[in-house]
This record gives sequence, C-alpha cells and structure tokens, in this order.
Amino acid sequence: MNAPPGSASTTSGGAHEAARDAEAVAAWYARYSEYIQRSIARAGRAQDLNREVIRRVAAGQLAPSTLESHLSTFAAVHAFSYSEQVANITMAFLVGLIRAGSAYAYELVRVVLPGAVPPPQIDVPEFEPGKSADWFRDLTLFAAAENVRVTAMLRMVMEKVQAGELTPAEVQQVSSEFHAEHLLNSTSRLVELYLDLLTGLEEAHAAFSERYLQSLMGTDHSGAAHPAGAAEIVAVLGQPTSIRFAVTNTDPGPAVVECTLSEMRRADGVGPAFDPVADTTPRRLELLPEAEATVELRIHADASHFQPGALYDGVFRVASATRTLLELPLRIRAVAPEPAPSPPPPDQPSAGLP
Repeated sequence: MNAPPGSASTTSGGAHEAARDAEAVAAWYARYSEYIQRSIARAGRAQDLNREVIRRVAAGQLAPSTLESHLSTFAAVHAFSYSEQVANITMAFLVGLIRAGSAYAYELVRVVLPGAVPPPQIDVPEFEPGKSADWFRDLTLFAAAENVRVTAMLRMVMEKVQAGELTPAEVQQVSSEFHAEHLLNSTSRLVELYLDLLTGLEEAHAAFSERYLQSLMGTDHSGAAHPAGAAEIVAVLGQPTSIRFAVTNTDPGPAVVECTLSEMRRADGVGPAFDPVADTTPRRLELLPEAEATVELRIHADASHFQPGALYDGVFRVASATRTLLELPLRIRAVAPEPAPSPPPPDQPSAGLP
C-alpha cells in the first residue's frame, strides 16, 4: 500500500513539533524545579533563625516584647528600600508582559503582510530609583504607546482586507498557522516572567525577614542595619541636643514635605521602642526644584527613656506621601551630665589672739 503524497514530510514535521514540545516542557520543569529548590533553601534558613530566636527568648536572652518593638525601628530603616525593590520586581514583570504582547502582534502582522511594518523600536521606560511613585504612571504611558502601535498594525491588515488585497480566509489561515507555531514559545516566555516574579518577590521578602531576625539577635554583620551614612549624636541626659540637615529637592517639580522622627529603641534590643521628645524646625517644607533648605532636629534626652552609656536607633525622614527627599538613620549615644563642680569651702575665720 502506497503512502499518500506528502505523508513523509507530514510525519517528519509532526516528529519535529513533538520534539520541540518535549524540549519546552523539559525547560519549564527544570526552571520550576530550580524555583522549588530555592524556596526550600529559603524556608530552611528562616526555620533555623526562628528556632534560634525562640531559644533565646526561652533562655531569657530576649524579651518577647523586643520582637515587636525592634520591628518598628527596623522597618523604619528598611521599609522604603524593601518597597522599592518589590516595585522594581513588579515593574519588570509588567513590562515583560507588555513587550511579549507587542512582539507577538508584530510577528503575526509580519507573517500576514511581509515587509509592511518595520521592526519595532520599543522604548522601555527607565524607572528612576527613589521615585517609585512615578513608575506606574510611566508604565501606563508605555503600555498606551504600545497599544497605539499594535492597533495601527492591525488596522493596516483590516484595510488590506477591505481593499481586496487580502481575503478573510487568507488572514485566518495564516493566523492559525502562526498561532500553532508560536504559541508554545509565547507561553514559555510568560512562564519565565511569572517564575521571575515569584522568585524575586520571595527572595526580597526572605532577605527582609532574615535581616530583621539577624539584627534582632545582633548577628547581622552586613552593615545594612546601621549604614555608614548614619548620623551619630551624643545626647546628654536631661539636656536638648540639636543636629542640622541639608535637604535638597532634586525633583523637576516643587515638593511639599514633612519632617518626621521615627520611634527609637536601644540598639541592643533591651526594652520597648518609644517616641522621643523632639521637635523639628521647620516641620513642613515647600521647596522649588533644586532648592535647598536647612532643617534642625532637636532631641531632649529625658532620663525616663534614655539610659547613660546606651545606644539608641531611629530614622529621621523628610518626605511627602509620594516623595522622600531625605531618609537618614540616627544613632544616639546617651551620656550622663558632668557633675557640677563643688563650690569652694567657705573661708574659715582666723582665730585672733585675745
């Protein structure tokens, strides 16, 4: 029995597609296995740190209240960088989705109308550090521009159909063949983006949690808990201490910001966090672009909160709801006041001779 014409090539093409599909599935499985292994490793590190914390609490080396009070100070120092890291990971995922959709549409139109559209020049927005509040606006503008470009390409195809240069049947056939050939690669790209998102978010969260637990136990030697840029202040108990900061508006528009001081707590984790007696001059700033102002922070080291010889940590921040012009960790060393000099003994009257 003779095989029908073209059956050999069809069989060969089917075998090639099957091999390609198997290769793609293997790549997905390998990537997912890597993700699972890294998740297990992160969970193991977190479990070890939590066990050590529980052991120290049981041994009386850590007060249970310290876990909560230390978190407020630690979050004040690291929350902004953590949130910006999460936003960066999210932006990379969303930009990847937009680019994947645009590329898929371009390739489809290129097959339907060869040479009709030039290769796309995609201008991905640059997400400037410290301005994460603007990133979603930039992403929206980028998505809108890509949507306009894709819509223009699809309109070109519809116009060709309307002019009779293409038939609906031809467009449907080419599109069906294109989807059958490219769907797997497109899905693979989406899987990669999703796993990148999961991995990035989990690693960011794990790093934040691990650093918190390490700083809680005093084992964080990365220097991130108290960076080299921290301002160190010597505060005399019972007396006010002042420090001045220069604040510059580097944004292209005017900025209205508030000056705030976070809770403070002892660097060794002893005792709860507290709100220090402090005031800022000025407390509210209105700065034009490139304008600079001096802010004075005045802290009263009252003996009810500060103990001589101890170190205290906090964060001074100059920010609005969407802008942070200054975020500076503070380390305060409390010292006892010098004793007042003793008054000289009163003059003793001389004993006279009778």
